[in-house]
Amino acid sequence: MVRQEEEEASPDALVVLDRAADRWDRPGDDVDPAFETAVTLCGSVALRLAQDGYSVDVVDSAGVLLGRCAAMRRIGRT
Repeated sequence: MVRQEEEEASPDALVVLDRAADRWDRPGDDVDPAFETAVTLCGSVALRLAQDGYSVDVVDSAGVLLGRCAAMRRIGRT
C-alpha cells in the first residue's frame, strides 16, 4: 500500500478599507460614524475569514498594509 499525502490549501484573502480623507472627512473635529462602522466591519470580516481558514491581509485603497491575520484552525471541523 502506498500512502500519498495531499497538500493542504492555504487560501488567502484581501480586505480593503478605503480610508481616503475625501471620503470620510467631516467639518470640525467629529469622527464620521460611517467611518467607525467601516473600520468595525473591516475587522469583523477579516476575523471571520481567518476563523474560516484564510490568511488575511487588510490594506487601504492605496495598497498600504494595515494588518494581517493568520488562518485559524478549528478543532473538530472537517
